[in-house]
Amino acid sequence: MTELPRNPFLPPPVEVTPEEVVEPDPVLGDEIEVTGPSSPVHAPRIEAKSPTALMGDADADVPTGRVALVGLHGGAGVSTLETLLGDDVVDAGTRMPAVNPYVPGRPRVLLVARTHDRGLSMAEEVTTAWSHRELPDLDVIGLVLVDDGPKLTAAMRQSVSRLLRMTPHGWHIPWVEAWRTSATPSLSGVRLPRTIKSIRRAVGAPESSKGPSS
Repeated sequence: MTELPRNPFLPPPVEVTPEEVVEPDPVLGDEIEVTGPSSPVHAPRIEAKSPTALMGDADADVPTGRVALVGLHGGAGVSTLETLLGDDVVDAGTRMPAVNPYVPGRPRVLLVARTHDRGLSMAEEVTTAWSHRELPDLDVIGLVLVDDGPKLTAAMRQSVSRLLRMTPHGWHIPWVEAWRTSATPSLSGVRLPRTIKSIRRAVGAPESSKGPSS
């Protein structure tokens, strides 16, 4: 079949790369990132709970200038996120970072959990602790909830939507089947690459810590 010449009065076709193809999020719709309070909104509780004790691990050392990816339970997806986010982050496992007395400022933390019952319960515990000023030594950037399966129940979707708005920033990463079978996840062909890009912007070095521009 002979290909017809392109109409010169029409704009040229736009080539869409895999990184620009975005499917609606099953929880957030067209939103890539949601926001919540920029600082804790509740007074300290009389019987405070330590998130570190909740997760049962000691403090972790985090290199200067890096953001600690803290899994709120085992298997939260921290290692995968570290691979995707690059050099601005470090995998802290399930350990809250320790304050370095020789470095000004508080350690920056990104909380990570799965969307199963255990993950959502831990996200509830720790974000509630943050909102009650029980993480005074940490700068919590936000929460990332990573799907543990291809479909969420209505109750799970409701919990995810609410929890993502409990800290300064919230991101939801839907199930990506290719990451389940790949030992080295990549950005190539993922369904929601703009989610990863949004997180990468958030974990980048703060303006105050950047050197002068040339």
